[in-house]
Amino acid sequence: MGPTGAGKSSFVNQAVGRPEAVGVGHDLKSCTTDVQAVRYPHSDGHRNIVLVDTPGFDDTCVSDTQILRTIADWLNKTYKQKIKLAGLLYLHRISDVRFGGTPLRNLSVFKDLCGVANLQNVILVTTMWDEVGDSDGSLKEAELVSKFWNGMIQLGSRTRRFDRTQDSPWEIINSLNLKSLKDRKPLQIQQEMVDQGLPLEKTTAGKTLLRLLSQLFDDVKGFFRGFGKRSSRRTAATKKPTEDNLRRRTFLSRRSSTRSSASSASSGTDDAAIFSSSGSSRETDASSIQSSTRGSSSSCSLNGRKDLLATITGLKLAYQIADLASIPFLKGAIGLALNIAQSVDVSTHSFRLDVG
Repeated sequence: MGPTGAGKSSFVNQAVGRPEAVGVGHDLKSCTTDVQAVRYPHSDGHRNIVLVDTPGFDDTCVSDTQILRTIADWLNKTYKQKIKLAGLLYLHRISDVRFGGTPLRNLSVFKDLCGVANLQNVILVTTMWDEVGDSDGSLKEAELVSKFWNGMIQLGSRTRRFDRTQDSPWEIINSLNLKSLKDRKPLQIQQEMVDQGLPLEKTTAGKTLLRLLSQLFDDVKGFFRGFGKRSSRRTAATKKPTEDNLRRRTFLSRRSSTRSSASSASSGTDDAAIFSSSGSSRETDASSIQSSTRGSSSSCSLNGRKDLLATITGLKLAYQIADLASIPFLKGAIGLALNIAQSVDVSTHSFRLDVG
């Protein structure tokens, strides 16, 4: 498991020696939209290993609530068939600039999906070591171990590096306790949904995701509280230059008229000089008006796009909250508003979150 782009599919393909065993995305648009299980014979010749590739959180097209529901559904089906996992690998890009926000949210949901009793069967795997220098990567790894992963390590989780070699995935897999079936435990989300009959939103992982999404939504609401004030200031700033330009044009027009009258008794040369001077002033003023108008229009367009994108972000978060909390009417209303907002944003090249 892990976020989109962490190398989960690449890990599976490297382990089984087949580059097309599962689809691999080469950007932040995931190729894995469903849970994929790949069976492969263990090197000891006595058993098969099933590697399970899951869709990643923070996908560009699918919400985190949909990802969690997809994973939970698969886990519950296998648990009902008396199948328990030998271990879990959580993959993280060592090349990430910082660990916070979305990565921290994903890790929190993963921990609550597993439960404390299963953290001893978790291996925290760092990937993308070929994208960073050894010293820089080692510093990031030390920070992960001492700060962000410390609590899980204290409860039995271990860390490993995946370096894309043929042996690397099997060194990680073999560090799990694969032989002892009696030591395998159901995950916390399996116990909650199957044994206790809880809906996803009432599970520990579901409540954690709902709380974190609500916090994000509160941050977006803070943006909208200041939206009215910013909009008013922009409107005033846009109108003021226009009014100033109109007053300037009126003044120059009157001054030109006065100078033309006064020049009627002057020589032709003087008249030509005055005409050239006043004409230059009018051209300069017109140029400044056009420049000011273009600048104001560009600023309004840019700020309007930012406001629209912020609106879309807020609607996406609200949709995920309504989806996870199982509020069908609210989910439908927000989904309609989100589709309208995304349709308005015709100039963006980003992927849409399809809702239905």
